[in-house]
Amino acid sequence: MIHLAQYMAHANDGDQRNESQKDLDAQKPGRFEAGQLHSHLANDSKDGRSIANRLESELSKNHDPEHNPDPNIPDKGQAPTELAKQHGNKPSKGAVIDEQIKLEEEAEVSLLPNLCLRKSTFSLF
Repeated sequence: MIHLAQYMAHANDGDQRNESQKDLDAQKPGRFEAGQLHSHLANDSKDGRSIANRLESELSKNHDPEHNPDPNIPDKGQAPTELAKQHGNKPSKGAVIDEQIKLEEEAEVSLLPNLCLRKSTFSLF
């Protein structure tokens, strides 16, 4: 039993191993890939970006139809309960009511052209 303990002590001696500089350099990201995603805040006054870079980022946001400034705010075409379902949660009571109201309003709007035609057939003069 003692021999096994001695063997394990030598096998896992705990000595620090130095890696070559080539292996360490391979683990580092490239110079331009090293930046963190979303590290520049658009409204940060102390950010070192130039005015041209800020203007370019704002213009690219305006041209992108998929741009949503806050991912926790639902898109215009998205159902109010969809965001909670995407996160695996039960939608809140308010979101369910909002979705019902939205569906009712869409039904009313779809009937609106028919009502306008009926009103135009009646004249007061």
